Amino acid sequence: MRTSGFASCHLWSPDTTAKAFQDGQELATAIYSQAPQGYDAQSPLAQLQPKAQGTVTVGYVLKDHSPVTVEITDLLSLDAGAKVKHVYNL
Repeated sequence: MRTSGFASCHLWSPDTTAKAFQDGQELATAIYSQAPQGYDAQSPLAQLQPKAQGTVTVGYVLKDHSPVTVEITDLLSLDAGAKVKHVYNL
């Protein structure tokens, strides 16, 4: 989920980047011929008003059942640290 602090912006804005990792290796983004339940391919394009919240769904090709770490970072940040980081235990 992403909260907007700007007048209007995309949930998956061009100034951020998301990456998912398993066992330290970056995962490829999944492409679906039939979307799984709950997946919304248009969610990254949704507009938000200030202070609004929204949900973005992105699929990744998993290697196994080990935990997945997702990191959202500023695209042009001088700080190398993750803006948002969460580990999903499968």
